[in-house]
Amino acid sequence: MQHKKPEHMAEILEFVDRFYGLHHRSPSCSEIARNTTLQRSAVHSYLVAMNEQGKIEYDGQTMKELSVILAGVNASHHAQAGLKK
Repeated sequence: MQHKKPEHMAEILEFVDRFYGLHHRSPSCSEIARNTTLQRSAVHSYLVAMNEQGKIEYDGQTMKELSVILAGVNASHHAQAGLKK
């Protein structure tokens, strides 16, 4: 795996955060590329690398940022705790 620039990873994650907040779904590689300084193939490469580093979950088509995953886990945990009362 080639070295990936942290600033590009941050750029992708910042866009994904904004996009998810507006659309409640993860953006496609093409949507990320149109809204960042990266080409579509580079976006895909970065998503694969961030998946390997555990920063996101990416299955080749959709992604979840770790903070979104953790928010879902926390919400589920809180809901289960509420049911136990």
